[in-house]
Parts: sequence; C-alpha cells; structure tokens
Amino acid sequence: MSLDVTLELDITYEKEKNIMKNEFIVKINTIESAKKFCDVCSKFEPEIDLSGGRYIVNAKSIMGIFTLDLIQDLVVTIHSSDADVLKRFNECMKDFEV
Repeated sequence: MSLDVTLELDITYEKEKNIMKNEFIVKINTIESAKKFCDVCSKFEPEIDLSGGRYIVNAKSIMGIFTLDLIQDLVVTIHSSDADVLKRFNECMKDFEV
C-alpha cells in the first residue's frame, strides 16, 4: 500500500517541477514506424537504449530494433541530463508513446 502512495507522490512531484522524462513506453509495430523511430533517435548524440523483455539494443540501430519482439510494448531510455536534449526527445517520442 505504501508503495502506491510513494509512486503517486513521485509522479506528482515530477509534474510540479516540470522535469523531463528520459524513459518512455513505446509501440513500434510496423517496418515504417521502426525506420522512423530509428531516424528520430539517430538525430540525438546521447546513447539511447531500446528494451523489450530482457534484451536491450541500441535504439539507433535498425538491425537491433528488428531483433526485438515488436508485438509487445518497448521501453526507450535516453542517457542524458541535458534539459534541452530531454525536451526535444520528449517532443519526438509523442509519436511513439503508448
């Protein structure tokens, strides 16, 4: 029970402080969306991981993306603390977010 309350407070705090997210749940279910996702990620300098199940691949690698199970939702993580980069990445991920 306390875990739920803590999680709820953390989300509220994040919204109040306008902190940019660095992790998203995304859906990439077509070849075209995989290409577009890879192109978007390639525009960013920081490392970006894409994970599905227990596998983690480079989100800038189209071959890596196709090794994942694209039927399930995936988690994308950008490794940056630069506010400008995170803001741009947040905008770009809106097309893919679940």
